[in-house]
Order: sequence, then C-alpha cells, then structure tokens
Amino acid sequence: MKAFLVLALVACSAYGQLQVRTLNRPVLARANVGAYNTGAYNEGAYIANQNYAPTPYNFAYASEDIEGNHQHQETGDGSGRVQGSYTIQLADGRSRTVNYVADENGYRAEITTNELGTESKNPADVVINSSAITGEQAALTYGPAAPQRQIQSIRAPQVQVRTVNNQVALPSYGTFAGTPGVVRRV
Repeated sequence: MKAFLVLALVACSAYGQLQVRTLNRPVLARANVGAYNTGAYNEGAYIANQNYAPTPYNFAYASEDIEGNHQHQETGDGSGRVQGSYTIQLADGRSRTVNYVADENGYRAEITTNELGTESKNPADVVINSSAITGEQAALTYGPAAPQRQIQSIRAPQVQVRTVNNQVALPSYGTFAGTPGVVRRV
C-alpha cells in the first residue's frame, strides 16, 4: 500500500511539471489619477495598460440667495496641476475666500477672511489673512456670551417620619410537604 502511494505521488508531481499554461489576460495596471496618486494598485478588476494624458478642464459656478453667496472656479491642465478658488459670503457680512493650488508639490492654500476669532497665521503651509479682530479682542468688545448665573440657596423642607407600629410582618413560604404527587429529592 505504501508503495502505491509513493508511486501515485511521483506520477502526480511529474504530470504537474510537464503542463505549461499561458494566460492571455491584461496585466494589472496602476490607476492613473494625476497629482492625487497614492501609489495603490487596483485590486478589484483587470485594467489593460492605458496611457492617456490628463485632460485639461475648466469650470465655474456662482450661487446667490438670501442667506449669502457662494462662488467656485477651478482649472486643471494636462500635467495634473489644479488651481482654483472659492468664496463664501454670508448675509451677516462674514466672508471667506480660498485660493488653492494642487500639484507635484502638494496642496497649498491662501485664505482671506473676516470671521471673528481668526488670526493671520501660517499653520501647515496655509496662509491665513484675517481682517477680523482676535478672539480676545472680541470677548472684550462684545462682553460675555451669557449673563452671569444667579445662585440662590433654597432650604429643603423637613421630612416628618412617624412610626405607626414597630411590628414587622415576616414572609411565609408554602411547603410541598403532604402534597400528593410531589416528590422531593435531595
């Protein structure tokens, strides 16, 4: 029996070495997403090798209503560079304009605003130009957000406890002793 198993194993391994198969399928290709390429491979589907140049584009829109205005415009060239800006203007006078560029050097933005609590700073390579007063100045100018809390001490009413009697009823439990048909095993 052992000899038969060894012989079958040798035959199967020899058969596997003689077979040669070729696959005529497209090769997995990297997804071409321009400047936003993360380096990840498409793991879900086969994509034939495609080398299309990025297509230039340009769009813009503007929206106006009683609560404020919003505008956005953006252009993209054939090399993956994107440049644009958007503006938000609210009915109460607050406004924010963001000019941005996204290219091989990353995403860079310049923000111009008059929103309270913002300051002119440069965090994470984003330039913020604020014409608003600082948060500390706003607190001094406009005062506290809410009136001071008024605390009044209230005396709790006295609880009156009366004892009716000092006897306590104990619970009673029935037994199965003497009940026909009930067998208790310990």
